Amino acid sequence: MFTTIKITSLTASIVGILTLVLAYRVAYIRKYNSVQPGINGDLDFTVAFRAHANLVEYAPIFLILLAIAEFNQINSSLLIFVATAFTISRIAHAIGYTVNKGGKSALRSLGNSVTWIMLLLICLINLTGFI
Repeated sequence: MFTTIKITSLTASIVGILTLVLAYRVAYIRKYNSVQPGINGDLDFTVAFRAHANLVEYAPIFLILLAIAEFNQINSSLLIFVATAFTISRIAHAIGYTVNKGGKSALRSLGNSVTWIMLLLICLINLTGFI
């Protein structure tokens, strides 16, 4: 039976756009502040770079696990919830991290916590097929 992965497709597309927005900020700040390759102590650049890198650290494994869950025909409503929470948490983290220049922020902390919870949840969802 052929299974589509529409939830993963939508989530990956939204996360892809977020990745491009954050990557553009890195490039723009690098050019505007004349930052040479590498992280050189420019706070604006470092914040933009880390906001982008943090997304890139979590998104690939989440999207792979989401696609696996879809292929295994896990309940769509559950997957939509997990995918939506993950996506919103990544946006919240990026905003919280950027606005507070990498400092402490409720939005950053909430985004990070929900990201970890959704990543754990999608792992557990996939593992239920083996129990």
